[in-house]
Amino acid sequence: MAVALLALAIALGGTAYAANKIGTNQIKANAVTTAKIKANAITTGKIRNNAVNSRKIADYGTMLNGIRIQATDGPDLDAAQSAAPAKVLFRKGPLTIYAKCYRDTVLDELEGALFVRTTRDSSIMEGTDDLSGGAVATDYLNVNTLEIDSQLDTVVITGANTSYVEDESMMAAPGGPAISMVTGIGAKNGPVFADGPYGPGNACIFQGGAFG
Repeated sequence: MAVALLALAIALGGTAYAANKIGTNQIKANAVTTAKIKANAITTGKIRNNAVNSRKIADYGTMLNGIRIQATDGPDLDAAQSAAPAKVLFRKGPLTIYAKCYRDTVLDELEGALFVRTTRDSSIMEGTDDLSGGAVATDYLNVNTLEIDSQLDTVVITGANTSYVEDESMMAAPGGPAISMVTGIGAKNGPVFADGPYGPGNACIFQGGAFG
């Protein structure tokens, strides 16, 4: 009996020691597998904000919640568009949706636009521009398709004003990846009655839903 009690005490002491001493550094890489995670054990409160992004989800829908971009100025719209940084909003396989906001300082004209690019030739798209396929390569959305030919949605305003529009677009790549979108674009140029969701200065906002 004494030996049994001694063994029990050692076992319990070892468990307490392990509970206090096993930390992140004591767990071997790849040691915790899917089979070792209890069903429903990982709850919303256990996931860090913004930890799970669109690239970690295979088939999904996502919302674009009022993403704001300050306008990039240029001597004309083409130059401003070229200089404007691309804000990536959504990815699915070889397809990437991105937004730009740019302004012609000479004509006082501002444009907000959504574009798509692909890393796989012979993709197709429908938006402001349509590349739905056909008899020649340029009928498709390809890796080398110019940005000016791959526009999904746009809003243009001249002078001190705002505009807010909604549109739908679709695109698909060889092998199955596809995206359908319902989007809204807002644009503000110059001083207006109130900044509202546009914020100060010349800016565009993008929102909506993308499903793939």
